[in-house]
Amino acid sequence: MKLFRKIAMAITVLAATSGLTSCNYNSLVEKQQGVEEAWAQVENQYQRRADLIPNLVNTVKGYSTHEEETLTKVVEARAKATSITLDAKDLTEENLARRPARHPQPAGRAQEPSAFPQGRHRPPGGSLI
Repeated sequence: MKLFRKIAMAITVLAATSGLTSCNYNSLVEKQQGVEEAWAQVENQYQRRADLIPNLVNTVKGYSTHEEETLTKVVEARAKATSITLDAKDLTEENLARRPARHPQPAGRAQEPSAFPQGRHRPPGGSLI
């Protein structure tokens, strides 16, 4: 029986080593190269995104400069439009009479504003139509 065990053990070892040769070194190398290639693609994508960040920052800076200039111009225009410059010399009777009225009323219209817009009237029942 001991001889039979030794022969069975030798056959098992021989079968195991022949089974391992099917998982040879070349297939491991190919798989390693596949992993490295996939990782290189990931790194390329990260690098491309990192390269785009300065462009995005410059775009945002340019737009913020444009917005700042626009806001400054709007604020200056509003301040200029609402500013009043008065000189005491200009407040004489003849100068005030020469100036036209700010909002002249058209001829034939009432001088007081009406409570009811044009085309609306109050019927005898009291509700507006």
